[in-house]
Amino acid sequence: MKNLKKMKRIYSLLICTFLILGIVICAGGSRVQAARQYDHIYDGANLLTASEKSELEALAVSASEEANADISIVTVLDMGGKSAMDFADDWYDAYGYGVGDDRAGIMLLLCMSTRDYWMTTCGAAYEKFSSSDLDRIGSDMVEYLSYGDYAGGFEVFIKDARNELVPRTYGPLSALGCLLGGFVTAGLPVRAMKGKNKSVKRQYGAANYVKKGSMNVSRRADHFMYNTHTTVRIESEHHEGGGGGGGGHVSSSGTFHGGGGGKF
Repeated sequence: MKNLKKMKRIYSLLICTFLILGIVICAGGSRVQAARQYDHIYDGANLLTASEKSELEALAVSASEEANADISIVTVLDMGGKSAMDFADDWYDAYGYGVGDDRAGIMLLLCMSTRDYWMTTCGAAYEKFSSSDLDRIGSDMVEYLSYGDYAGGFEVFIKDARNELVPRTYGPLSALGCLLGGFVTAGLPVRAMKGKNKSVKRQYGAANYVKKGSMNVSRRADHFMYNTHTTVRIESEHHEGGGGGGGGHVSSSGTFHGGGGGKF
């Protein structure tokens, strides 16, 4: 009887253990499956029409697949007192943005109450965007945002981000075509200029340019006077750190981000 009770206790402990393990595994699986909670275009500030949002969503999905990184946009009315950088980083981390184990991606945040924009980068995308890259993308985009063309500005952001993330490849035929095009482009003007100067002939001496009787050279001599030596220092380019990033920092959740932004 005692053995039976002991066996029941053991079975009960085993069942409880498996139940706890099952709950933990299921909970972990649900976090992975529900990692991304929003579309690529989250328009909380209602800046886009339904058709604009649909078109931008399709463009962002296609660009993200091509780049193997998340390219997304978030618009909000306010940031609850946070800075644009902190809000963007926290949103990216909390709502499961990013592709792969390193959560690679770039997300644009637009806040209407403060007129701030911020582009947060993460994972492999951090290495792809330097500060100058983010400044250029921001400048391209702000030209549209400042005039209220939000759809146009968002389209520029998605395309510029994709172009930075996707490696540029040129096949042999493409390279040959560029080379031939360069020769043709440079050759035509030169040929035209050459045709206009058919009357010009090469002269091998200066005598033809001297008026007869105007110069009488009695003696000739060569004297070495001096030489000039010029030294030019060539600066080598040196990069600190990893070569990308746009201001690396750690978010409140402990994730490493880069990024850049400004006003619009």
